[in-house]
Amino acid sequence: MGVLEETTGDFKMWTLALLSINLPALNDFALGPSIRIARHIPDAGFTSPIAYGDIMKFLYRHPTIKVLDLLEIAPPPNESPEGRFVSRKPLLLELQNLRTDALFAQWMIAEKRGDVSALHTLTLSLFPVYLDVFDTSIWGFFHSSQLHKTAQLVFEFMHCSMELETWLRSQLPLSESPLAHLVGLHRLGIRSMGRFATEIWSSDCGGHDSLRDVFHAWLNLFPNLEELEIKVGSEMVGTNVQGELDGQTIARIVGRLCPRVKRVILGAETIDVEGISD
Repeated sequence: MGVLEETTGDFKMWTLALLSINLPALNDFALGPSIRIARHIPDAGFTSPIAYGDIMKFLYRHPTIKVLDLLEIAPPPNESPEGRFVSRKPLLLELQNLRTDALFAQWMIAEKRGDVSALHTLTLSLFPVYLDVFDTSIWGFFHSSQLHKTAQLVFEFMHCSMELETWLRSQLPLSESPLAHLVGLHRLGIRSMGRFATEIWSSDCGGHDSLRDVFHAWLNLFPNLEELEIKVGSEMVGTNVQGELDGQTIARIVGRLCPRVKRVILGAETIDVEGISD
């Protein structure tokens, strides 16, 4: 397994390094802000992100990558999708897990000519620093590609914040939401990298009642959602977030606010929401 992770605010050194690195059996590659930095500085970003063309050249040289974690990639040139292809070769045919932001996910799959046959998990980060650049056209992209039927979608959160509440509220439509077209999406993953899960699903909600309501209203936009799988980031050194979560409490809250959801999955535990009483 090979992983590169930069923890400072300057990617220039990695831009140069990527030009010369060649690891024929690379399976796992990560490049982005350290989770520990993101945890304590939620709006931390990089002043010189790696250019789209540079990271793509690296990926084309490493077709064995199965797990890819990329954040802070500069936009490609403002050209048609065909005009910005870095190569005509197949790209990452074995890619199974992709974690990135909503915009790069679309560039990546366009570069792959829509070949997502091996992809089974797509994780989109909703940290505060990425909310302003979240490209809502991703919903139409899911609908047209039907990716939501073949790969599990996971949304990754850090902490409760006013920025997150404002963003979620902006997704709630006055008329029909584009999420209403994602028919066939039955299970959704929610990954908590910080205190989000304990703040949103504690019995007293820690003063985040408004965010809890709007978050579950957002979940209700997915028309066929039946299962909510809650994941807790393993990178949270020195914490026991999952140990603080109570599956029965979560199922009770979800059952009250998301009546279509039938099951909550927390670790190895599957809770039947319909069997939980207030």
